[in-house]
Amino acid sequence: PEPERAKAALQGGPSVVAELFVALDLLAKEAGLQAYTFMDQLIPEDGYLGKATLSPWLATTFHIEHARFLPRAPPQYQCLFTSAKSASNFAEKFGTVVSHCIRRNLRRLFQNVGRWWLGLKPSGHIIVPVSASILNLFRGGSRDLFPWDADIDANFIADHPVDLPAFVAEHAETLRGLGATYELRGDRVVFRTLDDSARMDIWILGPQDVHAFDIQAYLSGVRIK
Repeated sequence: PEPERAKAALQGGPSVVAELFVALDLLAKEAGLQAYTFMDQLIPEDGYLGKATLSPWLATTFHIEHARFLPRAPPQYQCLFTSAKSASNFAEKFGTVVSHCIRRNLRRLFQNVGRWWLGLKPSGHIIVPVSASILNLFRGGSRDLFPWDADIDANFIADHPVDLPAFVAEHAETLRGLGATYELRGDRVVFRTLDDSARMDIWILGPQDVHAFDIQAYLSGVRIK
């Protein structure tokens, strides 16, 4: 790689040799360097990937939040953003996907709040994604979220009238137990994690004919229409 790039990347220094080898691997891949190995007379050596850790230095230097250094090793995490807003701003500025940790928190938020809503009245409550969240259905949304989207937009529809302020206030403690809180903004509810690392815009509507929505799918494992 370019000497200045390598020098800048390695500044601050890895704390253990295994981190240095991982960093050199990443720099070589970035530069498109080809690797060669000996045909014979191999020299036994310790595998450094088994000792590598996703340290704060490695995560920050190469912008990595999630790593698995060996196929059967457990995943390691180093979250780089504390809020969905800062992660979204970074993605927009540098053209990257949204932070892995933020998307993981958003997926859990949607699963927890979505299943809570459906469980309140299984035959009379449905979830209908709107706006960019519809794209998730065509981009593997049944398993994971669209990696360039930092939030979820959806209608939570009921077959009965909903007094929005009274309804969410009634269930505030239950939601907190699920790791979520909320903020009313006009006709929508902004649900967010307790640490504000993920948010989603939800419109709670009713009464409507929920049976008119006859196409079913799944978004991050949650049943939607």
